[in-house]
Amino acid sequence: MAKSILSFEEYSSNIKKSKSTAEGNAFGAARAKAIADGEEEFEVDGEKVPVKGVDKEDKENAEEFVEETEDVEDESDDDDDEDDSDDDDSDDDEDDDDEETEKVEEILETCSDHLSKSYEMAIKEAIEYDGDDYPDHTLESYMKENASLVASLSAQSCEDCYSEIKDEDLTKEMYEAILNEMKESYVKKIEEMKESWVG
Repeated sequence: MAKSILSFEEYSSNIKKSKSTAEGNAFGAARAKAIADGEEEFEVDGEKVPVKGVDKEDKENAEEFVEETEDVEDESDDDDDEDDSDDDDSDDDEDDDDEETEKVEEILETCSDHLSKSYEMAIKEAIEYDGDDYPDHTLESYMKENASLVASLSAQSCEDCYSEIKDEDLTKEMYEAILNEMKESYVKKIEEMKESWVG
């Protein structure tokens, strides 16, 4: 039976649902909980951060996140009980599948963790950049430069990954096609964020 193809967001979501909140993004988790609880600030790594820019979508996502977190914790407790009683029933194939899944999860978590840290660092850096003595250092110019950096890193990682995965050479037409798809995805998400923002 053929496996269905999942988008990265779906795949990542499935991986994250099997993990506890502690293994996720501490910043995002704390912010989501604060939004769901109606609090004006939250604490991450000993620093208090104000809850800003909350729109309708943020509230819905926060409530959904809190519900999923509770469900995952409940499932985790149930799984622990089942694991104790079913240890003798597991076979080698299941162990191999589990090991492979763990490796994939570890890779995704590492990337996700780094991106989350980069997100937190970008916020701090943007604030410092806008607050320094240079008049042309604004939040807008920082975000523009940051978007440019993300674009160049994404394009380079695409090229590097292709050479590792594929046997055939990456042609200019193929490279442009991949980058066009990436650009469409980026622009689509930006437009969605613009439309959903309520201020």
